Amino acid sequence: MRGYRHDVGMIAVWDRRGHLTPLSLIWDDGTRYRIDAILERREVVLEHEGSAVCYRCRIAGTMRRIRARSRNLTCRSRRPK
Repeated sequence: MRGYRHDVGMIAVWDRRGHLTPLSLIWDDGTRYRIDAILERREVVLEHEGSAVCYRCRIAGTMRRIRARSRNLTCRSRRPK
């Protein structure tokens, strides 16, 4: 069963090659979750939403997947514990 997904804010940097590197997520209530490590980065094409970059990350000691859609630079994730 898939967990609940939610659009959240993201603090990130662009490198010289144009790659987006997320640093932290900002939840609706203003809580910031620092991304401890990015374990995997891959670009995907979404059927109805265009393209996105999917990251497998460690946030607060928990493995999470986040997806940054390139069309409007929003980030979708589940809330870290």
